[in-house]
Amino acid sequence: MRLPLLTMWVGWLACWAIAVRDVKAAQSREPLTANWLHYALALLGAIALAVPQATPAILAQLFVPPGPIGAPIARGFGLILTALGLGIAIAAHMPRSRSKKIMRWSAAAHITGARCWASP
Repeated sequence: MRLPLLTMWVGWLACWAIAVRDVKAAQSREPLTANWLHYALALLGAIALAVPQATPAILAQLFVPPGPIGAPIARGFGLILTALGLGIAIAAHMPRSRSKKIMRWSAAAHITGARCWASP
């Protein structure tokens, strides 16, 4: 179970490292107050990972019954969800030539109010 997850995350990290090589620096930054909730939740998550005893007991409870059927199904579902999420994250940051086609489709769909594919 750990090897497929590790492989997916290392693959995503490699894609991210390649994608950010030639990216321009941001011209402006949002103030810290605009993102305080994101930072607070990330801090709580880091504390939960670093100090498992500090997490509430409800987060440690199983929600899938242990056994020969429940655990493999839950693991498989988790692998599928992780793969889908990482795939969407990678697809969202594809090279610009492909994203222009997606943007044309998005603009056409927005203008017409319908889902249609713009010709390249």
